[in-house]
Amino acid sequence: RENPDVVILLGIEKLSPKVEIRSLFVYGLYSKLVRGIPQTKWICSNCGGKGCIECKGEGKLYKTSVQEIIEKPFMKAAKSKKSDFHGGGREDIDARNLGYRPFVIEILKPLKRKIDLRKIEKQINKSKKVKVRGLKFSDKDVVREIKATKIDKTYSAEIEFEDEIDRKKLKLVKQLEKEKIKQQTPTRVVHRRADKIRTRYVKKISYKVLGKKKLQLIIRGESGLYIKELISGDEGRTRPNISEILNNKVKKINLDVIKIHTK
Repeated sequence: RENPDVVILLGIEKLSPKVEIRSLFVYGLYSKLVRGIPQTKWICSNCGGKGCIECKGEGKLYKTSVQEIIEKPFMKAAKSKKSDFHGGGREDIDARNLGYRPFVIEILKPLKRKIDLRKIEKQINKSKKVKVRGLKFSDKDVVREIKATKIDKTYSAEIEFEDEIDRKKLKLVKQLEKEKIKQQTPTRVVHRRADKIRTRYVKKISYKVLGKKKLQLIIRGESGLYIKELISGDEGRTRPNISEILNNKVKKINLDVIKIHTK
């Protein structure tokens, strides 16, 4: 009675029943194998999802997302029409996540609660874009937990510079492990986040030369460290940074999350 699956409220005056169905929560881990899709549905801000010229009538800015790929078999099995997606952080749209990130998918107003998670996991994993594992029934407390947990991540970054790399300066990159990284909110997200300076740390960094102008970095960063800006410097908003150390402007970055250090 304290946490019922269904509550029916009956208005005595008009005898109008109102049915409230408790959400179904499922915890799991996901990896994102492709670039170019967001974690959650990206509704068009211009039309609010109705469809317009800007979104080409789709109502959203990207054709699919991690959420939509995962939710589809869930909604069919639970006879639901909508879900909310709660991720333990998120990777950039143009970055792959080759590790496994914790998430909870909340199935809203499910008409069926007993669903086969193994079967659903197999259905999701037919996708070439997203894979999941470890699905299990959960609750709202786990949503709060994964939102609050600070998790280190290890990244692989393939970088192309404008000029040839000065190999004598590469050894200076290791010094980032000892430094405080001061990051002002990146220009790419400052429109939706508070503009302030945060201090973060690089836990571990290594490099491999891939060509005259190309370099691979493996970086383990503290939760909240902006990796692209650590590399590019973001016009001085992140210091110290790789571009400044090598005295070489960054032309292109391909970023992958390769490990999420969950406990």
